[in-house]
Parts: sequence; C-alpha cells; structure tokens
Amino acid sequence: MGGAGGVCDNVAETSTTKAADIVFRPGNYYNPDREGHGVDIHRSGPNAFLLWFTYEKGRTPVWYLAAGPYRDNQLQGDLLRYTMDQGAALTPNKSCTQAGANPSCEIVGDATFTFTGPEQGIFNWTLNGVQGGEPFQFLAVNSENTPVNHTGHWYPPSQVGWGATFNDQGDIEFGIAYFYDQNGDPVWALGSTNAAGTSGQVQIPMDQFTGVCPNCVWAKQQAKSAGTLTRSFSGPEDGKVGTSLQLVYPRNGDWNKNNLAIKILSDPQN
Repeated sequence: MGGAGGVCDNVAETSTTKAADIVFRPGNYYNPDREGHGVDIHRSGPNAFLLWFTYEKGRTPVWYLAAGPYRDNQLQGDLLRYTMDQGAALTPNKSCTQAGANPSCEIVGDATFTFTGPEQGIFNWTLNGVQGGEPFQFLAVNSENTPVNHTGHWYPPSQVGWGATFNDQGDIEFGIAYFYDQNGDPVWALGSTNAAGTSGQVQIPMDQFTGVCPNCVWAKQQAKSAGTLTRSFSGPEDGKVGTSLQLVYPRNGDWNKNNLAIKILSDPQN
C-alpha cells in the first residue's frame, strides 16, 4: 500500500518500540547543595503532580503546584499559586482558575521535572518571568522497608485546597502540611516522627521555615516551632488528619483542624 511511494509504510514497519518511562520513587526531592526547598512528586494513574515547597523574596514560605501527564520520563505543567478567602464559602465544584473560585489560583510560570533515574532528575522552572533549574535527588534518610507504607499526597474532601504529604522510610515519616495564612496566602510546615508504618494516631511536631527564594543567593534556612499535625490511617486510601498550627513572623495566623477524613490523591504504595 504505497502512499508517497511506500515511504510512510516503510517508516511504520521499521519504527522501534518506545522505551518504558522510568518508574520513579515517589516522595521528596531536593538539591543537597541548596537544601531548604524541594518538591514532593507523585503519580496518579497516567499523570504526575508536584508540590514545590520554597520561599518568596521576603524569605516567607510558599508552595506551588504543577500537574500533567507523565511521559518521556517527564512531568510538565503550569505552575500555580493558590490563595484562599477564609471568610468565604469554598467552591469544590469550580476550577481554581474560574471567576469566584475559592480557593483560587493564578498561573505564575511553568515547571518541568525530568527523571534521569528512579531517584534523581532535573527540575526546571519559570517563575514570574525568571527561569532556573537544578539537579534534584530523592531525600533518602533510611534504607529500610516500611511494611505498611503511607507515602503519598492526602487531602480532606470536605475542605478543598489544602492537605498533607507523607513520606515513609523505615521507621521515619516526614509530614508536610500545605495550607494558608490569615491573609489567604499559601504557606507550609514540615515535621518528622519515628512512627512510620503505624496506622494509629500519631502526632508530628511541625516547624515553619524561612529561607531564600529560588533565584536568590543561597543561605541556610531557619526553623521555628509551629505546632503539631496529627494523623491516622484506616486503610491504604483513607485516614484522618488534625492540625494545631500557629504561624510565626513573617507569616501570621492559625490553622486548626479537628480529625478530618482524608483520602489519598496519589497512587497508594500498599
């Protein structure tokens, strides 16, 4: 069958099968030479998404979200900055970019994470017109297996726009809460515990950090106590979360939630 003299047929017949994409390890990635910020990246079916935990020019913590198909070992997506009007009703059925949405979001750039191996990759970004990039690797702290692994991205369906990520390694569990200050701006807090693999209620002490913006000269981040996050799991896709978080300068406000049901958004690890 010879359209264009059979050239198209020959190309089809001699094409090679595409290599399978790298199966990356989900969780926290960072640059050891510029520690203090990083991404939490996960799969959800054919897609992938990341939360970028970093800082603005005033050294204030901020988070951004990017999501898109995972193909050719790469996630590419718009970089979104969320805000929440805490005095208004939430709009779970509206896209964050729609008028009147709460929380709402704006596109502030784009992000690309290209995996070069199961636990390393290159993170490139454009943020407010400024471009940057750096090598990232998995934040490994314990090589032992966690039999009941709750690593993933969790959120409360009853309260859209915020949530928590957990990363289990051996008996160590990192927890990162992403939420909002009293002005509705995005903020995050991080803590750890040695109770990974425990499904019952665990309280994690949390810290709020200050650090340098992505394109600023690096300086070591500083941590201050910000309260606690309490979590429990009833299965690989269900659990509960509570927060008692008190922000400190340069952020202000509280984030207090009591025993909310949570679901896993990423692919479960068990």
